[in-house]
Amino acid sequence: MEGTRMTAIAALVEGASVYIGTDSAGVCEYRLYCEKAGKVFKTGSLLIAYTESFRMGQLLQYGTTGVKKLSSLTPPKTERTAFKFMVNEVVPVIRRTLKLGGCMKINLTSEEEISGILVAWKHFLFSVDIDLAVHEYREPYTASGCAEHCILGSFYTTEKLKRKVSPEQRVLLALEAADRHYTAVSPPFHIMKT
Repeated sequence: MEGTRMTAIAALVEGASVYIGTDSAGVCEYRLYCEKAGKVFKTGSLLIAYTESFRMGQLLQYGTTGVKKLSSLTPPKTERTAFKFMVNEVVPVIRRTLKLGGCMKINLTSEEEISGILVAWKHFLFSVDIDLAVHEYREPYTASGCAEHCILGSFYTTEKLKRKVSPEQRVLLALEAADRHYTAVSPPFHIMKT
């Protein structure tokens, strides 16, 4: 739906895996609706979550005519080149897919912009920013969407409890906190891991 604003994405690195959870809500003007599918999916060796646009997520998951699909990318041979793989292979496919699919925004200074995307591979967690810059954060967690700050606070707090609380429970607690405090966040929640 045009004008959609939404999303709670909670992503956590634990051991050799990344856990990503999302809500199912979309908000259009005064209407809150929930999709059957969440905003997280696996494609090839990648786990991807997205914000703002269900159409953008559909293009990333299924591809578009004339563009190499994310699922067809060959992961790097060594983990040392994971960041380079994101910058040189994953982001160009994301850019071309969204551009050809009509989901690339142009800002007031004529620069291309996208909505936030989180990408996980093995135990690596990356954020693809609105200007397509790739980030890998110091903390073993991140968040995206309208409830980002609430989720980050939850992860910071439960970091001290991680021996007592499973990674899935930490992601779920963060999403439940977001649901409690943001009207644009709603279950069902979808949690996947690499």
